[in-house]
Amino acid sequence: MSHGQARFWFLKQYLDDPTTSNITFFFKMNGAMDFERLGRTLDMICNRHEALRTCFFVKDDVACQASCESRQSGLSIAQWLTRME
Repeated sequence: MSHGQARFWFLKQYLDDPTTSNITFFFKMNGAMDFERLGRTLDMICNRHEALRTCFFVKDDVACQASCESRQSGLSIAQWLTRME
């Protein structure tokens, strides 16, 4: 873990709202959505970019990071439709 990542992780542990530094956005799409293709696309993007597969955790009181080898979103059409309502 770099010094910058360690500082960011440390600060996040002490924030009242851990989502304070999240970056969110909203967009509206019109037309039919191919959810299966969207899920595959998200998997391809995450598999290509290690930063999107990286997680941070504590082991023996030390902040650590690890990257998953690959990622499968496992998002189903039902999950997407539920989130859209």
